[in-house]
Amino acid sequence: MSDKPRKDHPRQRDSLGRPDWDSQAESAARDVFAAGEFLPGVTEDADRESSFGRSLRRQLLSVPTPEGLRERLLAAVMQKAEADFPAQAISADGALAGGDQTVLAATVGTAGNVREDWSRRRWLRWTAAALAGGTAAAVILHFTRRGPVIPPLDAGELMQSAGTLFESQEQAFGTGVPLAERPPAEPYRLSRDVRGRDIRWRSVVLLQRSAVAFDMRSPAGDAATLFALAETIPGLPQTPPSRPLLRTSRTAVAAWHDAPLTYVLVVEGDAAAYRRFLAPLGPVA
Repeated sequence: MSDKPRKDHPRQRDSLGRPDWDSQAESAARDVFAAGEFLPGVTEDADRESSFGRSLRRQLLSVPTPEGLRERLLAAVMQKAEADFPAQAISADGALAGGDQTVLAATVGTAGNVREDWSRRRWLRWTAAALAGGTAAAVILHFTRRGPVIPPLDAGELMQSAGTLFESQEQAFGTGVPLAERPPAEPYRLSRDVRGRDIRWRSVVLLQRSAVAFDMRSPAGDAATLFALAETIPGLPQTPPSRPLLRTSRTAVAAWHDAPLTYVLVVEGDAAAYRRFLAPLGPVA
């Protein structure tokens, strides 16, 4: 440790002899950095605190303050300041309005200036604290308004969910917009590898994702729905498989990826019914 004598900074006081907290704060900051000469690690800790403060300030300044918030806070602070420090009338001869005592006009004027300066300091501190609190609240609202994190898709879970949705929406089957009249918005489109009759489409939500359901029937009357999602799932084939990848007691299900869409075909029936919805393969060159 160093043998250098430590210099004590005199405590600063205002014109009334009361502690001047602003000057003392600066003096305390100098003491912290001066302590680095005697205590290892103090300077590094102070640097980290200072860096954290600057980073926090940048984050707070990057969030826009809601419109009208500053005005409402300032009005509230002004109302509080007026309630805490009511103005007192002073007569021309230097007496207070109550008449209890008379003081020299110069003394009263000096005290009034000091009180006004002290009140202004408190007002500025209230304002800074209120604005900082409002900005922090805006930061919290900004981040808490974000939607929930959606987990990545799994092929097996996707086919299972599509089959469940198909069976639970029997009343909605075939109630959408005829594809021949108006197609859905991009990038959704009917797969070129699927064929059917009386095709209608409707918007659905599948595993918390927007999707389009193409309802159709085969020439034999089998019902099927082709779900289209603007998602990419690793491991899926690029064309519909020749046999279903998932079977339930009522449906046959398969999935594939044709960029930028992932398709899930759910057919009411067995593997033979599933194959009736697949477009025939083109001639091999």
